[in-house]
Order: sequence, then structure tokens, then C-alpha cells
Amino acid sequence: MPAFNEADGSHLVDLPTLTTFEGRLEPDGDYDGFDFDGLSLSGQRAHRARLTQSRIHDCDMDEVDLRDALIAECVFELVHAGALNTAGASWRDVHLQQVRIGSLQAFDSVLTRVTARNTRLDLVNLRAAELTDVRFEQCVITDLDLGSAVARRVSFVGCRIDHVACFQADLEHVDFSRSEVGEFTDVGHLGGVVINTLQLAALAPAMASHLGLSVHDDISPTDSGVAREDLHRRAVAERSGWS
Repeated sequence: MPAFNEADGSHLVDLPTLTTFEGRLEPDGDYDGFDFDGLSLSGQRAHRARLTQSRIHDCDMDEVDLRDALIAECVFELVHAGALNTAGASWRDVHLQQVRIGSLQAFDSVLTRVTARNTRLDLVNLRAAELTDVRFEQCVITDLDLGSAVARRVSFVGCRIDHVACFQADLEHVDFSRSEVGEFTDVGHLGGVVINTLQLAALAPAMASHLGLSVHDDISPTDSGVAREDLHRRAVAERSGWS
């Protein structure tokens, strides 16, 4: 198993000596120990493939089909794709560095010990996915959909996320407190999320609406002064032992 980096909580992928990849990705293919370097893989179909102990560097992966694939002990660097389909795939011990993906369809996927750094993701569809020990660092995410996902120990550090949806999600220690989040929706499903004080203040109106709370700040200065005077008289009376 890749080594654990105690300094930042990520996992380090230790790759073996790699073989330069030549050819095309194919459905049900077995790709172990390859170096994909500077290739155009655009539009290739590799559903149910096994991609293990490999490096994918500076590749065009637009519209690549990796549905139900196994992606294990791999490093993705400088990869770009307008859209990438990994629905139902299993990601294990994977590191993404400076990746740019417009639409990542990863619903029904299983992500275990995955780290993404300095990465831009416009739409991330993780509906009904399972995430364990996943870490995002210095990433920009436009729309993060965790609807019906099961997430354990997921952290966002130094990220900017415009929108987070988590309808019916099962979350445990999903930490947004060290990132900038524009909007949380589905506030009734935020149990298990870690946020900071500023994020809590921004959520307050939506939480009040969800709970059916009415907040009124229409006490007049005169009423406020009378209330303070009455409290002062009560306090003096209690200290004197009479009311």
C-alpha cells in the first residue's frame, strides 16, 4: 500500500519502473505499470478496464469512458478533459496533480485514499458514491454534488467551491472549514459536516428557514431601554434579598 504522509494526511503513490504505453485503451483492458505520457486518449472506450500502478501525464482524456473501471495506485498529472466518465469505477490510492476536468461523472463510484491537488473541476457528480479518506488541496470546484453519497473523513484544504449539494447524503467528518464555500444547499442534510464560524453565519438564514424559525429585530429603542431598566431593578432587588 502507498505510504501515508503524516504531514498533510495524504497518501503517496510509489510507482514501479514503468513501461511506455503505445496503442489504445480498450474495454476490459488490463493496464498495469504503464507510463501514459503526452498522449491523446480522447474518446477512447475503456469501461471495466484495470488501470493500476501507472502514471498518466500531460494527456488529453476528453470523453474517455472509464465506467466500472478499477483505477488503483495511479498518478494523474497535467491531465485535461472537457468531460470524463468514471461512473461506477473504483478509485484506490490515486493522486491527481494539476488536473483540469470540466465534467467529472463519478456517481456510484468508490473512492478510497484519493488526493487531488491544484486541480480544477467544474462539475463533480459524486451522487451515491462512497468516499473514504479523500483529500482535496488547493482545488477550484464549481459544483460539487454529494447527493446520497456516503463520505467518511473527506477534507477540503485551501479550496474554493462555489456550490455544494448533499441531499440525503450520509456524511461523517467531511471538513469544509479550511476552504471557501459559496453556497451549501440541502442544509437539512449537513449532519457530519465540519464548517467554520463564518460559514455558520452564512448558513444561518437557510438553517432558520429549514427549522421554521422566525427572527425579528424590531424592538424599538424605547422598548429596549425599558427592558434594560427592568432587568437592572430585578438584579438590584435580588442582591438586596427582596423583590
